[in-house]
Amino acid sequence: MHVVVVTVVHNPRDARIRYRQIPALLEAGHEVTYIAPFEHFGVSLPSGVAGLSGVSVPRAVGRRRLGALRGVRAAVARHAPGADIVLLHDPELVVGVAGLRGLPPVVWDVHEDTAAAMTLKPWLPRPLRPVAKGAAKLVERFAERRYHVQ
Repeated sequence: MHVVVVTVVHNPRDARIRYRQIPALLEAGHEVTYIAPFEHFGVSLPSGVAGLSGVSVPRAVGRRRLGALRGVRAAVARHAPGADIVLLHDPELVVGVAGLRGLPPVVWDVHEDTAAAMTLKPWLPRPLRPVAKGAAKLVERFAERRYHVQ
């Protein structure tokens, strides 16, 4: 099985993704394409690990997310067709890949209460936090209808 693992927020060396999830997939005999902001964090693309390849995309930071979403959308459109599953790690990716054709099943790996987290984002002005919380709930409902949410 070929799994495409995607993040635009996390450091490519994120322990949960890079050192637990991806090794578990590789040990089970799966091929993994890891799409992450390698260049932003000064991290080299993975090499020398059988079955693992990497693709660098821009990082989503604070209010600067549009460029990252365009970059990840292009990377997913290029690398996901023909894969068996796409595994998303960030809420903005739910919107970022929406409408792409020819994708395998998409799974959003939710590891936080996204709507509640929006009220704590320091880069988001306080008056917009309730609006962002509502938008996050809409994204969650959209994802529940269109993707697999884990």
